[in-house]
Amino acid sequence: MSIIHVFLYDTAFLNSSSIINPVRKTGGMCIPSQTSLTYFTTPEEISDPRNSRNNNLNFNFTTKSRIIIDQLYFSPFLNDFVNVWSLTEQQNLFAIIDQLCFSYNQNATPDQIELSLSLWTQYKQSSFVLSNTKTSTPVYGNNVTQTITCPDYVTFIFVISNGTQYELRIWLNNTIFLQNYPLSNISVVVPPLPLSDLYTIDISTTTDNVIHTASISSVNNQQILQNYIQSGEYSGYITQPVTMVNGSGITAIVDFNILYNGSIPGPISIRTAIRNLLLAAITGSTNSAGIGTIQGWTALFPSIFITQSYYLIPLWGATTSLINSIIYPGIIPFQQVLSDVEHVLYDISSGYISSNLNIIMSTYDDVFVAAIPDSNNSNLRMSLLNEHPTYQNVPTTSTKFSTQAQSTQLFSSLLGAALSVAYGNTNNNSQLTLTTTPNDMRQYVSFSVLDVEYYILTKASYMNLVGNT
Repeated sequence: MSIIHVFLYDTAFLNSSSIINPVRKTGGMCIPSQTSLTYFTTPEEISDPRNSRNNNLNFNFTTKSRIIIDQLYFSPFLNDFVNVWSLTEQQNLFAIIDQLCFSYNQNATPDQIELSLSLWTQYKQSSFVLSNTKTSTPVYGNNVTQTITCPDYVTFIFVISNGTQYELRIWLNNTIFLQNYPLSNISVVVPPLPLSDLYTIDISTTTDNVIHTASISSVNNQQILQNYIQSGEYSGYITQPVTMVNGSGITAIVDFNILYNGSIPGPISIRTAIRNLLLAAITGSTNSAGIGTIQGWTALFPSIFITQSYYLIPLWGATTSLINSIIYPGIIPFQQVLSDVEHVLYDISSGYISSNLNIIMSTYDDVFVAAIPDSNNSNLRMSLLNEHPTYQNVPTTSTKFSTQAQSTQLFSSLLGAALSVAYGNTNNNSQLTLTTTPNDMRQYVSFSVLDVEYYILTKASYMNLVGNT
């Protein structure tokens, strides 16, 4: 199941006696900053429906907690909470949150925490996870100020009477939330030039001179971006360089500007957003309707119109320790593969992963690699086996290597090189690109073969996502 991410807000952590309170702007424990609020594209609040709170907490709370959630991603949960859950289930959700977040005792064992949670039948046994880091923070109420220690986030599974399960991650620490919230939504894409100019500009000559082009680009960006930036509704702004190609093969790098909500968007999301902008010019969804054709835009920006992508997840943690070395064994339990991939691709449903998972062995240390197609792939491009039916786990020196299709030979060679870089070695191959998404905690080494892009997860990202579970 996909994790439902919410931020826990409670005014007990806000010093209301101070008119000028920096926490209102910078955020703190259970207080979202202005930037944090922009992480929610369509924020919604759910308020604690209880009349009073648990009496065994580390502070006598007189406030009501609320959870902030993004309707864009979690509308089914919001709908269920309002229309399916009983009042008791709604109340018990907040009771469990209170118990995990505000009765923290550093000396309590996991079994003792489990016992305290067994009071609520909706809590799924052995499902809670507390962040490794904890934060001590002041809390206010009834003219009393007290310091308590809370986990920076908690995760648990909540089960309602009809058997539906919800895995929730409750973020408390604003800084940790900003660093690790995984979801991202691209809200605005601004081309380097008005689309009519971009489609017709001649990059092979200097007649469309640099100064003139830069002037048009500057005005275009200022006009489009100014109102968006001033609104304060967006989390960040990035520039994405894209290679433009003319009919003679001459190339130029042009920049698309992107505003987003949430974490920094990944390469697939960026490419999809730019592609949608260009296609909208053809179909009439923008002010510059009727510009170009699919074939024309594809020829100009071939890298944007790579619509087939695969995530390749090396099973870096599936090792066997020998006396003087560590090896990747030639046998691996399927459930371990499934679990690792679900932790890495946490924004993709478990059902999709299990239905589309392929496993291959690579020539790089014989490490197993799990392959998942991007959901935007066409129906006939949902299996790595279908892409490379002649693939064999053999080095380039083997006589069997040439029995593979030409495209598969290139795939095999680049995969070995990419795995070396993903492991942590220096990248000396110009065909490999290191893509970093810091807030997403996922870093990939990517390469393309024909019309397919492959994203290989680095070992460092794997250990962050899987090694700490």
